[in-house]
Amino acid sequence: MHYRFKTTTSIILVLIALIISQIPQLEAQEPRVYAFVSTDSPIYTPGSELIAEVFIYPQVNFSFTATIRFTTNIQDLSIPDITIEIPPISKTRFLKINSSPVRLPSDLVDGTYFLNMEIWFDNRIIATDTVEFWIRGGPPSGIMPMILFVWHNHQAPNYYYGLDFFAHWHIRHFYSDGLGIYYKLSDDYDGIEWNDMGTYYLHYYLLKKYERVKVNHHYSPSLIYQLYVASKLGFTLRTPEGERIDVSPDSPLAKVIMDFFNGLKELADQGRVYLMTSCFAHTILGYYIDRYDVSNLIKYDIELGMEWTEKLLVKTNAIWTPEMAWSDKLIPIYLDLGLSITVLDGTHHFPGASGDKDTIWEPYVIKGPLDRELIVFFRDQVVSDRDIGFTNTDWHDPRNADRDARTLYYNIYNIHSFKNYDRRPIHVIAADGENWMLFAPSVANGALFLDRIYQYIDKLALLGIMESGTFEDALRVSPPRRVLNSIPSTSWLGGWGKWTAEISDQIKAWELMDEAMGKYKSLEYYYETTDYSKYKALLRTTPDFNETVIALIHAMDSDYWWREFFSMSYINNWLSVFHGYANKLVKVDVSVAFSRGVLVKGIDNEVKITIKNINPYTLRSTKILISIEKLNQTILTVNLREGEYVTTSLTVKPGMNIDNVSITVMLTNPASKVYDRETYFTVYNKIFKAYNPVDFNVTLVIMTLEDVIVFDKYHKPGTFIFLIRISASEPPEYDVPIRYVIKIGRESYVGDTIVTSGNRYALIEYSVELKDYGKYEYSVFIEPLVDLIPDNNNITGFIEVTKYEQGIRIQALTPVAVIIVVIVIAAILLIKRRI
Repeated sequence: MHYRFKTTTSIILVLIALIISQIPQLEAQEPRVYAFVSTDSPIYTPGSELIAEVFIYPQVNFSFTATIRFTTNIQDLSIPDITIEIPPISKTRFLKINSSPVRLPSDLVDGTYFLNMEIWFDNRIIATDTVEFWIRGGPPSGIMPMILFVWHNHQAPNYYYGLDFFAHWHIRHFYSDGLGIYYKLSDDYDGIEWNDMGTYYLHYYLLKKYERVKVNHHYSPSLIYQLYVASKLGFTLRTPEGERIDVSPDSPLAKVIMDFFNGLKELADQGRVYLMTSCFAHTILGYYIDRYDVSNLIKYDIELGMEWTEKLLVKTNAIWTPEMAWSDKLIPIYLDLGLSITVLDGTHHFPGASGDKDTIWEPYVIKGPLDRELIVFFRDQVVSDRDIGFTNTDWHDPRNADRDARTLYYNIYNIHSFKNYDRRPIHVIAADGENWMLFAPSVANGALFLDRIYQYIDKLALLGIMESGTFEDALRVSPPRRVLNSIPSTSWLGGWGKWTAEISDQIKAWELMDEAMGKYKSLEYYYETTDYSKYKALLRTTPDFNETVIALIHAMDSDYWWREFFSMSYINNWLSVFHGYANKLVKVDVSVAFSRGVLVKGIDNEVKITIKNINPYTLRSTKILISIEKLNQTILTVNLREGEYVTTSLTVKPGMNIDNVSITVMLTNPASKVYDRETYFTVYNKIFKAYNPVDFNVTLVIMTLEDVIVFDKYHKPGTFIFLIRISASEPPEYDVPIRYVIKIGRESYVGDTIVTSGNRYALIEYSVELKDYGKYEYSVFIEPLVDLIPDNNNITGFIEVTKYEQGIRIQALTPVAVIIVVIVIAAILLIKRRI
């Protein structure tokens, strides 16, 4: 035991010694940082001021002091060293260090220069980087380009009918996109603890940061509507650490949304932001209007979007055409609504446009009815997509984001160099406002890219090299002077396949949309809404029609038709709502009558169908298709005013193996055709049971008032009572109406009776007075409408009236006894006949 104790103690002492020996090494761990250098502008003029900027990302969890040193290839240009305390990564993940401004020599020639940065610690370089910058004597071609940034921020409706939210991207991209390394709402708001920011808010935040930057912004109405709903009803957030937070409408976080709206209004009032509107959701307008010719629907979709833009932001005359999905049929719609500015694509729209053309660096006019003018700017598709929209694949490294921002302005400068402009070129950069950040390897570095392009254009404007502007600024310095005759129908992609034909489900969905549009066009036809004012009045006075339009507008949102985000469930949900309300707007009363009372198998049935128009409009040129399942159908073409009806008959013979038969009535009209395919409203569909036929026979007992049963042919004059029994081979499942005809001599009598469901018999009593001698022929004929074997439905005979009488007299024969006798005799007769 003593030996073991000594051994254990020795081991512990050795371990302690090893741990102690490591402590100095831990304290002496090599400081590490990731860092890169940049400048406050990618381009300078001789004699201007330059600021070196160092982006530092701590890599170790302790602080240390380091020195930043700069060198350049510009002779006699010196930037003072900077000594800084670099905090531990647990305290901050990023810091930006700016040098003091240094003035560049005034005699610098045009060229590319470099700035080198080194971070020194303990006489060692722990980080180094180099950045290039240009020196230019002035703006390209001696005239300053104006850059129009046109940002399209959009969010599809993230809800089903009834504001049933299935996603909350509008909330996430407003509050929490993982930008916390650079931007936090808590930096912009006192009293709010929120260590993150979303891309939608980021745009507003950076515009406040860079006061010389001007942009043109589109926040889609469906996006701002959903943000508005969130601010009024509350919402749920998750912190960057994953904690769930329920935000009430009274929370300061919820109020940020309304501050955001108000802040954009203020920037618009200052001329810093030109706000745009669009249709409510995100519809490929040109495709829909060309495919379906639904100008009223498109017009209302846009007007609805305008209402929300005006309610939450401003009234504007500029419209973002979603997906740049153009058709010239949009021109009168835009102009009617007071919209006079839009942006299209310089690669896919401009080359095919006809008219007086020069370059895409100027606005154009295309005229509509009454000589009104729509102003069209054409974006530089190459710069917009190559340098911004799809340049983000390497933004896992923040240095790459900065360098891409610098490249953007180098490319623009080169584009406008060596030109013979007679006025300032307008360079339109139009792209999504958020997606190129959200789909980057690092959303935060995407946000850094936006920050850098804003900082750079802010400084470039100060240097007189190029500047940003709004539509209003552009039209002031370069008013349109050329007129286009037409612009081709296409999108920014040069076609429609991305939304229509890349996967089989898209093709199926368009078939569903074709059907819905056929119904919608039918409604417009019936309500005669050719005039937009009548259309608007119908929306106000007919809630069900308004609901059909709202549902269709939601179903048309192109985000859910885009190949990568295609959602059949979303489309089906809203189309289902559309059909539900649309079907309520086309109503008829339908009555069905069967010649045999019910539908009977194995024999011909005449089906009489009456259709009455109960709609508040005339069923003009309406084709009515009446179909009796797999048995017969007919088509009627009618013009039925309200309250009028039409009747038709069809003959059907259900097979013995058919238990149920459906009768369907459908309506269509000339407006319902989509690609030569008619769309029908199903206004009636009911299933009727087909019943088995029943074999009936008839038996007869003739009696006199003296209770004599006549079973031969001779009898004295008097009153004769015909007791008729109608018998079914088995109890029917339904009431069977039966017509019977009794003929005696020259007299005849027709009557009706019923063999009720579950019973086998019906009894008929008929009295006739025969006074004269002679021979009276009689017959009893029954006509059950469901009898497959009519051979036993007839009895004939005669009565010879003489002064002699033969028969059986029954004294005090009660009615019950009579019935019993009749049944017995009938049974005997039936047995005889079968023998």
